[in-house]
Amino acid sequence: MECQEKEEAIKKYIVYMNETNNDKCLEMVDCVKLTDEKARENIKEIGKLQNISDIQRLDKERRNIILKKAKEIEGISILQISRVTGINRTAVMKA
Repeated sequence: MECQEKEEAIKKYIVYMNETNNDKCLEMVDCVKLTDEKARENIKEIGKLQNISDIQRLDKERRNIILKKAKEIEGISILQISRVTGINRTAVMKA
């Protein structure tokens, strides 16, 4: 009797494992990632800056407006904004 239960359990497991579903767990999700150069260009354009380092010399209010807009760019991360602007990550997050 025990052998039949085991075989039945294996069959049910195989059927279960072959079922399709829409679960998302570790699947890779396609996402756009900008290069640092493209991120620099976008931020310069948003802030109408000649050089990306100019953002560091702006008053805090104007700088934060630019950073807030930069965070809305598809494919850019807070870490990347921090890296290309030289502004620390916490300041970028708070903007």
